[in-house]
Amino acid sequence: MFTGNKPEVSHLRIFGCPVYVHVPKEKRSKLDPSGKKGIFVGYSDSSKGYKVHFPGLKKIEVSPDVVFDEDATFNKSRKRHADEDTVEELVAPRVT
Repeated sequence: MFTGNKPEVSHLRIFGCPVYVHVPKEKRSKLDPSGKKGIFVGYSDSSKGYKVHFPGLKKIEVSPDVVFDEDATFNKSRKRHADEDTVEELVAPRVT
């Protein structure tokens, strides 16, 4: 554990970011979409996969075929912090 080597963390993802889960051909018809949008909520304990929450269906599924949209989460967070900074500037009195 304390060998001096940095741990590999490239497989870790941002919790709560939007994800797109691939739906196999066997589980969809010709006109159904090939993916579903959900929210990443964790890692599976029993298999290699990610836990994804689908708000419209009110359920959690485990899937190994997931595409993460971490940029959307990062941009949303950055925008929120930028908005807080401008509000603080308007409220805080200026000392001259």
